[in-house]
Amino acid sequence: MYQSDEHGRLLIDETGEYIPREEYYLEGIGCSPFAFAIHAKQLARQYGKNRDPGEVYLQHFIVTFSPKDREKFLLDGELAQQLTREWVRQCFPGYMGIIGTHTDGHFGSGSIHCHVYLCSIRWREEPSMLREPLRTPAGHKFAYSFSQYREAQMRLGSLFRRESLEDLDFRTRAPRWISNGEFWARLRGQEVLNRRNGQLRSAGELPEKAEFVTEKERIRRAVDECVRACPETAEFPELLRSRFGVTVLEEQDRWRYCLNGDEKSYSGHTLGMSYRKDSVEKRLEALRLGKEDPFLPSPELRYEEYPISREDVPRVLNQQHIRDASGLRAHMEKLRDTMKTCLRILPKYRQIYADAFREFCARRNELRRLRDPRRTERPISWEEYHEEMMRALKKRLHAKEESESLSVEIRGIEEGLPYLEEVLPRLPERLEPEQQRTVSRSIPERDDR
Repeated sequence: MYQSDEHGRLLIDETGEYIPREEYYLEGIGCSPFAFAIHAKQLARQYGKNRDPGEVYLQHFIVTFSPKDREKFLLDGELAQQLTREWVRQCFPGYMGIIGTHTDGHFGSGSIHCHVYLCSIRWREEPSMLREPLRTPAGHKFAYSFSQYREAQMRLGSLFRRESLEDLDFRTRAPRWISNGEFWARLRGQEVLNRRNGQLRSAGELPEKAEFVTEKERIRRAVDECVRACPETAEFPELLRSRFGVTVLEEQDRWRYCLNGDEKSYSGHTLGMSYRKDSVEKRLEALRLGKEDPFLPSPELRYEEYPISREDVPRVLNQQHIRDASGLRAHMEKLRDTMKTCLRILPKYRQIYADAFREFCARRNELRRLRDPRRTERPISWEEYHEEMMRALKKRLHAKEESESLSVEIRGIEEGLPYLEEVLPRLPERLEPEQQRTVSRSIPERDDR
């Protein structure tokens, strides 16, 4: 909600107050976003969890969008918030949390990213869209297998492709991969170097270097330079050692790079996909044939489309206790009636949201005018300004959530009906009477408010 620097410290203005962000979106999952902490504590007290300070209280996920999406596909914060909400409902059903979207990016990158905070205790049991259903009952701590994490990543990529956004590749590492530790080491090293260079310039001396380069980056630059200078694979390690002092160690058909005879070495996979042995050989082969240096020839990937695949349909029907054709027809008829009702009342909810948005903008401008000491004799305090802004924002978010929930429900029904019609011929017409008694579940109809 407030602007911060690269170290996460909140920024303040001339009056000593926090500077709010120009644009941000906040909503809750299963609760109000401003009462999430209270509900999480009540849930922990109810089930006797999170008593030890060393326990995991929250699960944090970050969904980052490419900066190109804002220019090419006109991505905005509302669409990013909607996609993140849909992803959370698919992959983390029954968990309580909040979703916050920033549109200013990190370090001025301009990339929209969403923060997802989930309570580590599952609130209630809901049907899961994952192929491997969640085995965590209500009241137990967060548990996720590797296959479930992988499917959650693939589902997120499927949502990106559905909206024609920049595709995500979760199966291969970046050509020049920079870890989080290397990123912060380079940032802190550059700050120290700038401070020392400033002292040298004030003393009338000329600094030797203006850029801080980590050991991994020195190895990357040396490899790139030798690839352009030496097209022969056999001569490449010797040229790399003689010119840049980088020794190539080969173990189990893989390359590791050691700088200046140091005992510490780095694998090619750690530096990035384009610095592995097979990738370097492909780059040298391309240069030897007179072609351009391929930064990284990406392998052909096979993506699986979600949110509902054909294999998921029988399991979803089983969770809804629909096991015969007659029950599925009744279920599909109720879904069509629900979609008609939602389509009929959707314009009303959209108009309510539009009115709430206009009221929010008018109230925000009025509060800014009352907050400006140059325009009013007695400007309101920061506490009053923040309280009024939060009250206006709650009304807007509530109206927006009602409108978008209807849209998501309509879209889900439209996507699910073709798969239900496809699986209908594979079900028996009617179960036996003794089996029929065990299969019953009423589907609640949406209230026309």
